[in-house]
Amino acid sequence: MKRFYFFSLALALLVTAEGRAQAPTVKLQNVQWNQQNVASGSTIQIPQGTGGTLSVGVEITKGKDFLLGDFCWVAIYYRISTASSPVNVAQIYGGSCDFGIDGTRMYVSASMNIGASSFSSAGATGEFYAVLTSSAYPSGYASAGQAFEVKAASQFVMTPASLSLVCGTTAAQRFSVSNPGNIAGVVSYVWDLGSANNGWLYNGSPAPAVITTIAAAIDLTPVCGVAQSDVSATVNTNNAVYGPYRTDVTNSGYPSMFINGPSNLCTTSPYTYSVAGLSCGTSVTWSTNNQNLAAAISNADNTGSVTKGNGYGDVALTALVTGACGNAAVTRTIRAGSNGLSRPYGTLTFETNASTFRTVELVTVTDFYGWTYSTNGLEVRPSVTKAGISGYWSLNEPTGQNSEILWFFTVDNGKTAIMRFNPFAPSGDKVIRMEFIYDTGCGGTGSNSHWFYYKGSSPTGG
Repeated sequence: MKRFYFFSLALALLVTAEGRAQAPTVKLQNVQWNQQNVASGSTIQIPQGTGGTLSVGVEITKGKDFLLGDFCWVAIYYRISTASSPVNVAQIYGGSCDFGIDGTRMYVSASMNIGASSFSSAGATGEFYAVLTSSAYPSGYASAGQAFEVKAASQFVMTPASLSLVCGTTAAQRFSVSNPGNIAGVVSYVWDLGSANNGWLYNGSPAPAVITTIAAAIDLTPVCGVAQSDVSATVNTNNAVYGPYRTDVTNSGYPSMFINGPSNLCTTSPYTYSVAGLSCGTSVTWSTNNQNLAAAISNADNTGSVTKGNGYGDVALTALVTGACGNAAVTRTIRAGSNGLSRPYGTLTFETNASTFRTVELVTVTDFYGWTYSTNGLEVRPSVTKAGISGYWSLNEPTGQNSEILWFFTVDNGKTAIMRFNPFAPSGDKVIRMEFIYDTGCGGTGSNSHWFYYKGSSPTGG
């Protein structure tokens, strides 16, 4: 590229007369653009219409008559050929110039984001540089610049731009670079994986930090149970180097997992449980929240053996998954013994007035009190809401215009019944009996009987 010289800046920062024997020096070090190291003397290639992250270190060497303890500031600027004045990107230091390195040097560093609007013109050239000012030298001293060039948007494009990997996946991933601008003379592609400990396999072996290919694509396989690094690519042509272009790789955690196994411990023989969706490179530790009801043992194959103890009741069975993505607990409720309907297990919703409903706990025997209004009858909705219970409501009464119940049906796979008392039936109290029949989980069925009382036309609480 053509070097962009800033004569006005040099003149502005020139320290004149006043007997200054030696000015301080300011030097950029450890320059990175978008987390990629920038080699000394090279030019940063910035795709048109994109922003980036500039990371720099600034080393300051004290001048002969630069006073120790002077208050000083360090700021990062850039100038670009399409603008008439420099742009102050960020002040990265403000404080005492303590020169803590050998009493003659000090070092500051920072990272800063620069928006895409700064690099909107293809072919523009410029420099990033640091400026040191102090209470004694307000005109300031500038470092040598780090050159950059804005390249046309249709250079090279790396895909995917980002990649989210579920922890433990071992499916091969392809990274490729396209050449929409048809730039001629491509010699090679240099793929940078950051370090040798990058979490990738290449051709079946641990991938090195840098891989050079003639092909514009590379296939990498995640190492089981290890976090993967970002992948960047630099394109070498006969007369230029383009890039780096980068794919941001993130590990999104463990996949969705759940516990497989029976819902009930019906006998004292051990029952086997496993984790579905378990990632490779992980281990599982099994436990229960009630050792008296059920005890769990962890097996070498990551399954768990659970044995029923004394008593009956619900037990929380937990599989603690441990691996490179941390710990994840997967919990499921199982039952020691057969299913039973112990309170609370449901709700009863009933009309107390026209289109006005009240909900209470569902219990056996006398579940409901209501009162008559108008000629619509009274709607009642008993529902079993307890998790892990499957069953259905059965009405032991006739329905129709000449019966105490006008109509009856169930929803929620039979767990909720909806019925309406018949206001045209003989006056006075009405009583009906219903049963909820459920699966015990151990090869049989159980039932709970419920009686619903309709209190004629006398308002009562309930």
